[in-house]
Amino acid sequence: MPVRELVALYVAESRRHVLDGDYISRWLPQRKAERRAVLERLGQATPYWLGSA
Repeated sequence: MPVRELVALYVAESRRHVLDGDYISRWLPQRKAERRAVLERLGQATPYWLGSA
């Protein structure tokens, strides 16, 4: 995957809040859906990238 596309996974809203005190309760549950949406947009929604390989 090109670096430009890989960066899209790390600038998602949930990743911006990793150091927030409420990250686990508020942001972590959203992370999986957010990651899938980015990967689908990039055409990379495969088991390898989704973590279900």
